[in-house]
Amino acid sequence: MKISPLTIIVTLMSTAIVLFFLYPFIWMIGVSFKPIDEWGLPNLIPNSATFRNYFELAKGAVYGVRGHFPAIIPYMINSLLASSITAILTTILGAMTAYAIQRYRVGGTRLASWILSLRMIPPVAVMLPLVVIVKTLGIYDTILALILLYPLITLPLTTWLMIGAIRSIPREIDEAALVDGCSEVEAFFKVVLPQTGSGFATSTIIAYLFSWSEFMIPLLVTQTSRGIARALNGVRSIFCSRIWCTVGTDVCSRSSHCLTSYSICNLSSQISHKGIKSRLCTLKNCSQFKKICDDQKIV
Repeated sequence: MKISPLTIIVTLMSTAIVLFFLYPFIWMIGVSFKPIDEWGLPNLIPNSATFRNYFELAKGAVYGVRGHFPAIIPYMINSLLASSITAILTTILGAMTAYAIQRYRVGGTRLASWILSLRMIPPVAVMLPLVVIVKTLGIYDTILALILLYPLITLPLTTWLMIGAIRSIPREIDEAALVDGCSEVEAFFKVVLPQTGSGFATSTIIAYLFSWSEFMIPLLVTQTSRGIARALNGVRSIFCSRIWCTVGTDVCSRSSHCLTSYSICNLSSQISHKGIKSRLCTLKNCSQFKKICDDQKIV
């Protein structure tokens, strides 16, 4: 089959655009494998790849110098636990809410839109009373507080996604289950919910991603870095507040590349996977890291 020149041009342009937007992520992967003496080099592929950056990140050290940032693994486990429980819980609750709205028209035609509008409320506007409530309940600085507050972000999304999933299931299936002797609850959990497989999985993944990348809630309701976002926020005075940037960015290692590192890492922080809202370290805040570089004689 003959390929038209227009198809070739469109394909090449599309590939170039994709590579352009993927380059910061590819760059971070390459730099994360660089040894310390190559941190200031602009090459994409390291001359001698190493996994030491990841080992040091897990231990909470910078090439054997401990105490500069906490060990990441415990906080990743906390975030994994809180995000996973929140994702499953809010997806089930969203499915139950969607079932009531779709099958029984609970709340009329406006309840679904009102639930989605909750997502438009700025988190800062409601965090003060929530922090007071959390402290009053005695669950401040606990994973339970995160599990109870994360649904404020994820529940509107899962509800809307599950409305579409339940709408695609014929109502006759529910009625057949009721005729066979199932109660309303049994018909939902045993018949309807299992048939929302793809919708349920999609809602769970989205809820998990939003919970994992949330920064404001753990910042205000935890004190001892219970989650990965809070832990990485404590790293920002030395490194970029991203796990990839922490192990993979040329931060102030050579003066000729400081501006380039700052700019690329800022772009990378915006498009990287975990989405933690935090800023780069400025050059004047890098005195500790400069001291390390001086000790290692790489500057």
